[in-house]
Amino acid sequence: MTVKVVFFTNLAPEIAAEIIAPAPPSFHVEVHPHDLPPAQKAALAADADFLILFPSAIEPEVLRAATRLKLVQLVSAGFDKMPLDVLTELGIP
Repeated sequence: MTVKVVFFTNLAPEIAAEIIAPAPPSFHVEVHPHDLPPAQKAALAADADFLILFPSAIEPEVLRAATRLKLVQLVSAGFDKMPLDVLTELGIP
């Protein structure tokens, strides 16, 4: 079974590559710019199992569109820009 991971980031490609390098072979990791329009991010995340974020911000509609989402991993300090109420509502740690 393949696990889909979507990484929204503004990091340089070589740094993003180092972050995702340890992913197991069964993980399909996609890296996308963090500043995409919310509708485009929602489409990319729709079937994601995990999201990785840097910077630590995501629109509520993206989370709601990700119907398979199990975890959101932040690659930064702080979570003050995260919609914690939506994550709680969806049961996502």
